[in-house]
Amino acid sequence: MNYGINTSHPAAMYYYRSITDMFSSWGVDFVKADCFYGGEIHKDEVALFSQAISRTTRTMTLSYSPGNGANVITAQWLVDNGYADMYRITADTWDSWTGASGIAKQFPAAAAHAKLIGAGDTYPDLDLLPLGHLGHLSGVHSPPRSTRLTTVEQRTAMTLWCMARSPLMFGGKLPTDDLTLGLLTHKELLRLHEFSMGNRQVYQAGDAVVWHAVSTKPVTFVEHYVAFFNLAVDHSLTVAVNFTDLGLPSGELYSVIDAWDSSNLGLYKDTFSATVYARGSGLYRVIKDLTPFS
Repeated sequence: MNYGINTSHPAAMYYYRSITDMFSSWGVDFVKADCFYGGEIHKDEVALFSQAISRTTRTMTLSYSPGNGANVITAQWLVDNGYADMYRITADTWDSWTGASGIAKQFPAAAAHAKLIGAGDTYPDLDLLPLGHLGHLSGVHSPPRSTRLTTVEQRTAMTLWCMARSPLMFGGKLPTDDLTLGLLTHKELLRLHEFSMGNRQVYQAGDAVVWHAVSTKPVTFVEHYVAFFNLAVDHSLTVAVNFTDLGLPSGELYSVIDAWDSSNLGLYKDTFSATVYARGSGLYRVIKDLTPFS
């Protein structure tokens, strides 16, 4: 779309406006602009295209993708200038655990961009969720197939995407199977995704990763989310977190609830730990014990 554009020429602005006006006339709601930023960022093109989108009479969500080398510096530049609603922070994501497009590669990118989650009402994007029926009839991602991710890996992906508040874009074909639909519509995961703040990685120690967020609902008492991840390929791990690392005072009791199935795991003081399967995850709600006040 922008190959060979001389952005210093006055007509460049009108060219981009003609494109965005056409999108508006078509009733487009979402625009994905690929290869605009990353290791090689085209700032003039980004500015012109973003300004052209913003002046249309239709509200369109604008998403940028990097050609290569997405990094925090260029993401911060997009946020500071208000040039995007969402922006990709990884290479393409596909249905594998390892490799350049694998789920494991998303963890360092999510952690590095956590401080930008929601900044200026913009969101770092971990790419499409590679769930359900995927693939092309030909080419590198052929043949069409059900996702190669195991059920455990699919849960891990959904947990990370929601904890990092990445835009939830389904990469599969509809209609889909009950397992996939259950992941995409899980009420507690979507509640975390929509109503949380301070989302961040607490630590990574080897293959163990811990994330934390504070719920913005309910407002009557503070509720915390904690996610445990095991990036190991072939063995389980015991993952633990100290409540003081979540900003909670020591010496008090907290209820821990499994967010996936709503089971109450009991009362814990100062620390909580759980065994996590290889490539697996756990998501927990941590709530101050309110028994003395009931």
